[in-house]
Amino acid sequence: MKNLIVILSFLLANLSLAQDNVVGEISLEEFKETVHATWFNRYYKAYQPNEKTIEKLSQLIGEREIEVEAYFGTWCPDSRRELPRLIKLLDLSGWDTNQIKLVGVNRSKEIPNASKEEIERIQLKMIPTFIILENGIEINRFVEYATETMEKDILRILEDKEYKNPYHN
Repeated sequence: MKNLIVILSFLLANLSLAQDNVVGEISLEEFKETVHATWFNRYYKAYQPNEKTIEKLSQLIGEREIEVEAYFGTWCPDSRRELPRLIKLLDLSGWDTNQIKLVGVNRSKEIPNASKEEIERIQLKMIPTFIILENGIEINRFVEYATETMEKDILRILEDKEYKNPYHN
């Protein structure tokens, strides 16, 4: 009986967490009002990117028409680590983070209400996936974790240097 109670408690806890997952497009301000703000704020505050790299990023971001699409799962440990880092990096670089396209995905990495064309363009394999675009055209993408550091990886992308994410084919 005691084991049954433990198992049921575990299942109910997981069920309640699953109901709080962000699935679909959400603004950064709306996201910060969810139950996920606790881990987001903790990782945001803890991340200390290299200041010289931030200066270079600030200059590049100021010169280019950059767009960012972030596909993540609130249930995913990598997303919980990398999404706050991306937002802080963009904040410190002077990019308007209210312009970021945030899209939560389910555990099957499906994008709700996405058209066939959009699914084909995004080709989501791992999360988080941060797509960097310029004038609507994809430059490159950051997938799951940094090859060096988040700021160095994004700098390589914006400097148009060769960059391959860990899952590049």
